[in-house]
Amino acid sequence: GVSSAASDVYKRQIEENQILKNINLISDIPCWIVHGQYDVVCPIRQAYDLQVVYPKSNLIIAKDAGHSVLEPTISKELVKIFDDII
Repeated sequence: GVSSAASDVYKRQIEENQILKNINLISDIPCWIVHGQYDVVCPIRQAYDLQVVYPKSNLIIAKDAGHSVLEPTISKELVKIFDDII
């Protein structure tokens, strides 16, 4: 189906743990990680793992959201971040 096709494309673009292995390239750049609590595409554990190795990151868990940026809680958190940094 579409979901497995999208997953297949993603797997070809990035190797497992590629971001974690190369975090030193961006580790001094501030970052906000917004992750939906009910995301079934990217396990929430990955957001925690990224926060641990990325010292300038801030992890925000969108309590009632999944994976989509179009979900109200994720959109609200992203707008809040941009309002704070601009």
